[in-house]
Amino acid sequence: MSAKTLTEFGLVLYPGAQVSVVSGLTDLLVIANRFVLSDDEESAKEVRVSHWQATCPDSPPERIFDTHPEREGMPMVLVLPSVLGDPGGHALDDSTVAWLRERHATGTTLGSVCAGAFLLAQTGLLNGRTVTTHWLYAEPFRRQFGQVKLDVDRLVIDDGDIITA
Repeated sequence: MSAKTLTEFGLVLYPGAQVSVVSGLTDLLVIANRFVLSDDEESAKEVRVSHWQATCPDSPPERIFDTHPEREGMPMVLVLPSVLGDPGGHALDDSTVAWLRERHATGTTLGSVCAGAFLLAQTGLLNGRTVTTHWLYAEPFRRQFGQVKLDVDRLVIDDGDIITA
């Protein structure tokens, strides 16, 4: 029996990232994987969850957690979770911004949860796109990222290669 194809979801940890969002998404994806594994279809894709964090200053994020450490590969999706506190007061370091841009350029879908949109916007990849975040942060987001179209009335905006919720 051959190994199932992995669909990897990477969660990007950064200073101020909301740990409960990281834990909740990890649990949700691990449970989803159990459903996939119970499926007998040969074409089913197994779910892999990884966490990525810059462990040294001026270095790109590294994989620090992996549900399938024995397998090679990179995430098909990278998600920036929400932040604790003032979302406008958090910033990604330059190496993480460059890494996210590089991953996106190679085909990785980028996403954000709630105020994680502030961090994702720092990459410049949201410029000219319509995104969403929590309505509470609408005005600060618009002030900080005026080149991004914001629609807080939508819960999820799937723009193909970038998804915000």
